[in-house]
Amino acid sequence: IRVFNEPMFSAKVLERIEKLGEWQVKMTISEHGDAPNIGSNDGAMLENLHECEFRDFRPSSQQLFGLLNNKKVYPDGDWNEPLFWRSNQLVDQMNYHAIKYPESQVLDGQFLIIRKNKLACYLCIPNAKFRPGFDVFHLDIWYEGKNIFIDSGSYSYNAGDLTNNFKSVKAHNSVQFGTHEPMPKISRFLNAEWIMPDIVSKPYEDDGFTRWTCSYTDYMGNNHKRSIQVSDLFVKIIDEVD
Repeated sequence: IRVFNEPMFSAKVLERIEKLGEWQVKMTISEHGDAPNIGSNDGAMLENLHECEFRDFRPSSQQLFGLLNNKKVYPDGDWNEPLFWRSNQLVDQMNYHAIKYPESQVLDGQFLIIRKNKLACYLCIPNAKFRPGFDVFHLDIWYEGKNIFIDSGSYSYNAGDLTNNFKSVKAHNSVQFGTHEPMPKISRFLNAEWIMPDIVSKPYEDDGFTRWTCSYTDYMGNNHKRSIQVSDLFVKIIDEVD
């Protein structure tokens, strides 16, 4: 846009792009730039203009905010390199404005984040507006920047005979009713009878714990209520099923 003097995006589009960038930063484990590998994905990196690890999201976040509004969201480091190549501004003269990591927050009604000291928890809320998967209530747990309760996501949409297993609810840190999935499958990327939560609490503090509760009922009438409690070194998961 700037190079070719094209019309600027509307204020609404610019706002949404910035919110997208904030979303990515909040999902990133800051110590090394990694993030939960939720679901099947193609691992797309639009430009490989740096020598950071493939799972380091800091280069793309730094580039987005540098090009969008001439600011950096991480201190200077190797992740500056894409911004160096693509910006016509001097990177070392850009202001640094860190995005505050939430101790507890729900992003877009779809992901719960709880951070406590060295612990970080990410939970998939069944409230997707586009192509929901079978990772209902999946819980990712990180300790000291290491993923110890993981998603079965992979950088491939095709794992041969294992593809359906990777996508199944049984491959996630959740609960499966019998042998069926939470939603009937229509095609490779589309499910029917999308799940919506019955109740969703806001995360709240109580007696040193951050607490949160949600429940859903699937198309076969199965009900799953999950409550989690997180302290500095303790995660308690309570599942009630009917």
